[in-house]
Amino acid sequence: IVRRKKSLPIVYGLARSAALRALLAQEMLAEDDVQRATALLQEEGSREYAGRLAAEHHEQAMAALESAHLHGAAAEALRALAEMLRDRER
Repeated sequence: IVRRKKSLPIVYGLARSAALRALLAQEMLAEDDVQRATALLQEEGSREYAGRLAAEHHEQAMAALESAHLHGAAAEALRALAEMLRDRER
Protein backbone atom coordinates (compact mmCIF):
# COMPACT_ATOMS: atom_id res chain seq x y z
CA ILE A 1 0.00 0.00 0.00
CA VAL A 2 2.75 2.42 0.98
CA ARG A 3 4.77 1.65 -2.18
CA ARG A 4 1.63 2.06 -4.34
CA LYS A 5 2.11 -1.33 -6.00
CA LYS A 6 -0.98 -2.45 -7.89
CA SER A 7 -1.03 -6.04 -6.69
CA LEU A 8 -4.01 -8.27 -7.44
CA PRO A 9 -5.60 -7.73 -4.00
CA ILE A 10 -5.25 -3.95 -4.41
CA VAL A 11 -6.74 -3.96 -7.91
CA TYR A 12 -9.58 -6.21 -6.72
CA GLY A 13 -10.29 -3.89 -3.78
CA LEU A 14 -10.11 -0.74 -5.92
CA ALA A 15 -12.67 -2.20 -8.32
CA ARG A 16 -15.10 -2.78 -5.45
CA SER A 17 -14.59 0.04 -2.96
CA ALA A 18 -15.11 3.73 -3.62
CA ALA A 19 -13.75 4.44 -0.15
CA LEU A 20 -10.52 2.62 -0.98
CA ARG A 21 -10.21 4.45 -4.30
CA ALA A 22 -10.61 7.80 -2.54
CA LEU A 23 -8.17 6.87 0.19
CA LEU A 24 -5.46 5.66 -2.19
CA ALA A 25 -5.93 8.67 -4.47
CA GLN A 26 -4.38 10.84 -1.75
CA GLU A 27 -0.87 11.99 -2.51
CA MET A 28 0.43 11.12 0.96
CA LEU A 29 -0.75 8.29 3.19
CA ALA A 30 -0.47 8.50 6.96
CA GLU A 31 -0.15 5.35 9.06
CA ASP A 32 -3.91 5.52 9.85
CA ASP A 33 -4.62 5.66 6.11
CA VAL A 34 -2.57 2.52 5.54
CA GLN A 35 -4.43 0.77 8.36
CA ARG A 36 -7.79 1.90 6.96
CA ALA A 37 -6.83 0.74 3.45
CA THR A 38 -5.83 -2.64 4.87
CA ALA A 39 -9.18 -2.90 6.66
CA LEU A 40 -11.06 -1.96 3.48
CA LEU A 41 -9.18 -4.61 1.52
CA GLN A 42 -10.07 -7.16 4.17
CA GLU A 43 -13.74 -6.11 4.08
CA GLU A 44 -13.79 -6.60 0.31
CA GLY A 45 -12.23 -10.06 0.58
CA SER A 46 -9.22 -9.11 -1.53
CA ARG A 47 -6.79 -11.58 0.02
CA GLU A 48 -9.30 -14.42 -0.20
CA TYR A 49 -9.97 -13.61 -3.86
CA ALA A 50 -6.26 -13.62 -4.67
CA GLY A 51 -5.86 -16.90 -2.80
CA ARG A 52 -8.71 -18.54 -4.71
CA LEU A 53 -7.31 -17.35 -8.02
CA ALA A 54 -3.84 -18.60 -7.14
CA ALA A 55 -5.29 -22.00 -6.20
CA GLU A 56 -7.15 -22.20 -9.51
CA HIS A 57 -4.01 -21.37 -11.47
CA HIS A 58 -2.02 -23.89 -9.45
CA GLU A 59 -4.58 -26.61 -10.19
CA GLN A 60 -4.45 -25.77 -13.90
CA ALA A 61 -0.64 -25.86 -13.88
CA MET A 62 -0.56 -29.20 -12.11
CA ALA A 63 -3.14 -30.63 -14.54
CA ALA A 64 -1.06 -29.41 -17.48
CA LEU A 65 2.06 -31.03 -16.02
CA GLU A 66 0.15 -34.26 -15.48
CA SER A 67 -1.27 -34.29 -19.01
CA ALA A 68 2.22 -33.71 -20.46
CA HIS A 69 3.29 -37.09 -18.97
CA LEU A 70 6.65 -35.70 -17.90
CA HIS A 71 8.99 -37.87 -15.84
CA GLY A 72 12.34 -37.53 -14.20
CA ALA A 73 14.20 -34.71 -12.48
CA ALA A 74 12.88 -31.96 -14.76
CA ALA A 75 9.27 -32.99 -14.09
CA GLU A 76 9.89 -33.08 -10.34
CA ALA A 77 11.56 -29.66 -10.49
CA LEU A 78 8.52 -28.20 -12.28
CA ARG A 79 6.15 -29.72 -9.72
CA ALA A 80 8.29 -28.43 -6.85
CA LEU A 81 8.39 -24.97 -8.42
CA ALA A 82 4.59 -24.94 -8.78
CA GLU A 83 4.22 -25.96 -5.11
CA MET A 84 6.72 -23.35 -3.94
CA LEU A 85 5.00 -20.58 -5.89
CA ARG A 86 1.61 -21.59 -4.49
CA ASP A 87 2.85 -21.65 -0.90
CA ARG A 88 5.01 -18.53 -0.82
CA GLU A 89 4.08 -15.55 1.30
CA ARG A 90 4.09 -12.02 -0.01
